[in-house]
Amino acid sequence: MLKLKNGEDILVATGKIKEISQAREVFAAKLNKENLEKIEKIKTEEALIKIANAIVIPSTMTCRKTRHGWSSRLFISSTKTTP
Repeated sequence: MLKLKNGEDILVATGKIKEISQAREVFAAKLNKENLEKIEKIKTEEALIKIANAIVIPSTMTCRKTRHGWSSRLFISSTKTTP
């Protein structure tokens, strides 16, 4: 049976954003004014952290075209990254 909040969150593990202050830095750096206003309406810190991690995850991925189609590879750094 599925257990909620059991184990590490894959978004947090991959994106490395764990604090609301880090999430707000990501929003300020990556979002335009219109989307920032939409994000500011969300008050749940856990949701904001997940959104910030979803924003930074693509910067940890590389994609390339192979003879069989597109291939992507996720690079997870063991060092702390800043947004």
